Amino acid sequence: MHWLVVLGLAGCHLVFDLEPAPPTPTPPWTQLATGHLHSCGIRADGTLWCWGGNESGEVGVSSSELQIDGPTQVSPGETWLTVSAAYGHTCAIRTDHSLWCWGENAQSQLGIGNATSSSQPQRVGDGWKAVSAGWFHTCGIRDDESLACWGGNMAGQLGDGGMGARPVPTTIDETSWIAVDTGLYHSCGIKTGGSLWCWGDNAHGEYGDGTMTTSLVPREVPGETWTQLALGVRLTCGLTTADRARCSGDGSRGTLGNGATSMTGSFVPVLIDGLEPEWDAIGLTALHACGITRDGSAWCWGDDMYWQLGTEIPSGL
Repeated sequence: MHWLVVLGLAGCHLVFDLEPAPPTPTPPWTQLATGHLHSCGIRADGTLWCWGGNESGEVGVSSSELQIDGPTQVSPGETWLTVSAAYGHTCAIRTDHSLWCWGENAQSQLGIGNATSSSQPQRVGDGWKAVSAGWFHTCGIRDDESLACWGGNMAGQLGDGGMGARPVPTTIDETSWIAVDTGLYHSCGIKTGGSLWCWGDNAHGEYGDGTMTTSLVPREVPGETWTQLALGVRLTCGLTTADRARCSGDGSRGTLGNGATSMTGSFVPVLIDGLEPEWDAIGLTALHACGITRDGSAWCWGDDMYWQLGTEIPSGL
């Protein structure tokens, strides 16, 4: 499309042939988080966008719609560092290190001191560097590297030594934590140096320490050192400092990634697919997992009832 602009100045006529300004390119995605029925992502400009199922307000856009069809900006004007999406709630940290949560709150998983759900972000507090939203609970790491958890605690997944719900962040340990992730009824974290610690349900060997014994406080898992964690339903996966992918726990849907489908699963971490490629990233939802190897190839395993392993080409956003 061209525009013609004619100016008449003191008997002179000037004609300008103007091209419309090119559209501003959309910033690329730098981070994605998937919940049960919704997803969120952060773009390179720090903006946060969510979409999908919104029954509990987990999309965070103050809408009563049960489904948000496309990426919709959360809190326009704000910039964000990280986001974690869960079964029915979402938590994210802004660039000023303030923590915000929204969505389902029946178990006080938002950490705002009550059990009232919210369709818009609620401020939890300041001074946070990491957060993981689980099914009914949430854990996070503060700027001082202390670990805190809150929400549902029916299996000891908060790690505070009890089994009662906590409506606000409760400090679990003040030593140096570098990563934390939350599953259905268990949690795990990594301390400085790469040691792995787990707490909560261990009935299916979720800890990977060779036992089925549950701990109500963080318990160290002996063996390898770790850099990344991904927890799901009765399952723990992660990457070791040697860039190897391991999973432990329930393998009934093939979620261990080693060809086994036994409900018994594995009580110790098993090697994904029996191979030794170097892995860069791993992610886990309820019943399936995906990872990226050093050569850039993507691999998925586990439940495929809804083609979540990628046998159909996904659409772009």
